[in-house]
Amino acid sequence: MAVHNRQVIRWLAALLLTAFAWAALLPTMAQEATEDAATASPTHTPTATATPDCSARPTRLEFVEFREGGLAVFELRHNRTIESVITGFNHQLPPIPGLTLVEVAIIAPPGDDDSVTLWLSNGERGNDGRVNSRRVGEWLSNYRVAPRSSILIFFRFEGASDLLGAGVRPRDFANTGLYVPCALGGSGGGGGSEGFTVVMNVITPTPTA
Repeated sequence: MAVHNRQVIRWLAALLLTAFAWAALLPTMAQEATEDAATASPTHTPTATATPDCSARPTRLEFVEFREGGLAVFELRHNRTIESVITGFNHQLPPIPGLTLVEVAIIAPPGDDDSVTLWLSNGERGNDGRVNSRRVGEWLSNYRVAPRSSILIFFRFEGASDLLGAGVRPRDFANTGLYVPCALGGSGGGGGSEGFTVVMNVITPTPTA
């Protein structure tokens, strides 16, 4: 009986020691768990990608002025949130004897160091004042237009240095426009244009009395 009691006492003592050991470890384990939770990477929530605005509405082509040297100047106000590409133009001017469209440039007037020539007539005149860059002359290069930017475009005519004096009026360019699709892929040189193509007609000043 005495032997049995001693075994029970030893068993109880071992049980108490185990309990004390666990009691000492629990605060440390709880602190480590709290620290791990605090340093864990936050859950990443993907954000929705906005659909590129490739409509014609936020992009405007406006008449600016006539300049000496037979220049008609326009401004392309490009408000799209995605890059676009100028791929051509369509021009119609009432037939004025001797007046011929010979060059279209961008950024700066033809002949300036910063000027980029987009089209040359190569002696072709078109019919009845109508010139489409896809059928007449030579389209030299597409031009990529950055999102939310403005750029000047120059139409150079021969046959009159003073267009206004020759009888040309801003309203005569109401049927002149650019082909400006969005650049939805690819890179360089206007490649990768796809999707939305639009002819944007020139917005001209309202005639005054």
